[in-house]
Amino acid sequence: MKRTPLKRKTPLRAKTPLQKKRAKPRRKAKRDTVPSLRRKLDRVFSEYIRRRDANHSLSGAAKCCSCYRPFHWTIMDAGHYIKRGKAATRYDERNVHAQCHWCNRFQDGAMPGYTLFLIRRYGPDIIETLYEKSTQEHKWRVTELRAQVAEYKAKLTELDAAT
Repeated sequence: MKRTPLKRKTPLRAKTPLQKKRAKPRRKAKRDTVPSLRRKLDRVFSEYIRRRDANHSLSGAAKCCSCYRPFHWTIMDAGHYIKRGKAATRYDERNVHAQCHWCNRFQDGAMPGYTLFLIRRYGPDIIETLYEKSTQEHKWRVTELRAQVAEYKAKLTELDAAT
């Protein structure tokens, strides 16, 4: 049995000059979304907190707020007293401090030591204040997140200038 090539029902049309020169559609500029800005702010805010708590005269060592062991700020975490899921206190500087990897991740924040640290640093009313603030509803907006990213980048440059 001899095979014959498939025949087209309609012949191929030659492309017109306009079809040949048609440019590819331009891609729209990517807009910042709330999740992408939150990730960016998380990164900048975490670096600011860890560098804020570091003692730069001791080669950048920061003490863990729960166990007081010193580590270099680059291997510390930014530990939240009230978890990050609460939007109202997620970027509150009183709620976030440099914390060692062990206390933050494996001891679930080492809350007894963290509580004592907060009371010593801010006074006994801070715990109640943070819990009250965490119960408030907060919806992040793009403009608000952009402003906070710019604010913490500026604070990082101030820390660079100070060291």
